[in-house]
Amino acid sequence: MQAGSARPAAETELVEVPLDLPGARVRYRADHSVVIEIGDPPAVDSTAATREASAAASVAVDIPEEMAITSWLNSFIPTGLAEEIRAALLPHLDEVGRRLVEKGERLEDIRGLVEKAMVRDLWAALACGAANALPSMTAGAVGDFTPHFFAQSETRGNPLGEAASVAAQAAAFEHGADVVGCYALAAGLTPPDAGDRYYLAPKADKLVEPAAAALERMEPGLCEAFWSRFLVNQVSPVRNAMLIPVAAAVEALTSALFAAKCDLVLNSVLRLSGGAAWECFRYCVEYRGGRRGPLWLFARRDWEAAYDQLKASSTRDVALNVGRKVVRLPLDTANAAIADVKAFCRGEGGPLPRLAENVAFGGFLIGGMSLVGVTRAGVKGRVESWGASRYGGDLAGRSVALAVRVPVSGIYGNAAALKGVAIAAKHAKDAVSRRLETALGGAPARAIEAPAPDAAAVEPRQPPAEASHLFEYSCTA
Repeated sequence: MQAGSARPAAETELVEVPLDLPGARVRYRADHSVVIEIGDPPAVDSTAATREASAAASVAVDIPEEMAITSWLNSFIPTGLAEEIRAALLPHLDEVGRRLVEKGERLEDIRGLVEKAMVRDLWAALACGAANALPSMTAGAVGDFTPHFFAQSETRGNPLGEAASVAAQAAAFEHGADVVGCYALAAGLTPPDAGDRYYLAPKADKLVEPAAAALERMEPGLCEAFWSRFLVNQVSPVRNAMLIPVAAAVEALTSALFAAKCDLVLNSVLRLSGGAAWECFRYCVEYRGGRRGPLWLFARRDWEAAYDQLKASSTRDVALNVGRKVVRLPLDTANAAIADVKAFCRGEGGPLPRLAENVAFGGFLIGGMSLVGVTRAGVKGRVESWGASRYGGDLAGRSVALAVRVPVSGIYGNAAALKGVAIAAKHAKDAVSRRLETALGGAPARAIEAPAPDAAAVEPRQPPAEASHLFEYSCTA
């Protein structure tokens, strides 16, 4: 049932129920289905009415447009929020609904515009994910010698040290390209703030106060943030799992060296689709958690300007905007780098202080991928020593190494992992400090501070004779 006046068919008998009756209420549920409560239903004489007449009788409810829009907007408020935050959001959404009706908008139009925003957000997620995968794709295509190494490793006895070295070099090159390349892209093409990237993502500095409080309450805990990012990061192991049967089939039909070349090319191509899938998957996880959605479009202080801009924009406008950003990307990157260096020199922060975080993740990736290379070479050599062919040994090595890649990929880039390490380090430091204090006889006694005086008395004091023209005051507590 939609908002607006009901237009019954000529052959259907309708009983009109005004919404000002006691108990009449219209609301949207969390699944966006409408619930109409009208109190006691109209009386029907079942003895006099035939089965056909009873089936033909129905109820028509005239839902005011403003009530329908407001109820629909309210349905996007997460049910898990505290009641005081929900109550604070309702007046703002009521005002939004009233203003939308004044602008001549209907619920169907608003829902259509939200669907338009959702489609554009998903396309933006796919495009941004693919763009952010370009640096690592280029680095992998140029500097990843792992496939060629394993194509010839059995002739040298599958050396573990060389396998670890080759994998570490590839990981270091990829991480460096990823950090520098994504920083350049973020200057204008793929902004790191989701509110600048998506229509239905919250822009924290433009939210009304209750919405900002709601967003803060909806931030996931440390464990939830870690596991959600861990699952999203499994796009990389899935990509590598897809390569195993393809590489095995190509090698069975051709040769190991040709299969290595195909493996490198296909892996580079799949990085683009993997990056797009990663960003889209991440958007869906955030949407499911309530941190993406129509609420954040209408909970802005400038929601009307954002709404009108979205309504007026066309696909051609979006394409032209992206084209302009691509053309301006070198200039924007240079300007952003200069501004960040100046901010860092002034002590105002910026991306440069994240150097320690990038170094930590880089070291973890290099160590993790070295372990993956060692596992693959070790399993490959052991299986071949049992009499298996090079083909079977490499297949077994890649399969076992994939299990090691799962935690490496899940932790790499996971900010919750670094935060957890920092919290654990702080607890360990506090525990050691307490033990040292106990061993040394307790913490040193603090100096007893005298309480501040409640009042001060001012007494006149006679100056020395040689300076009788002066009059001094001494203040005593």
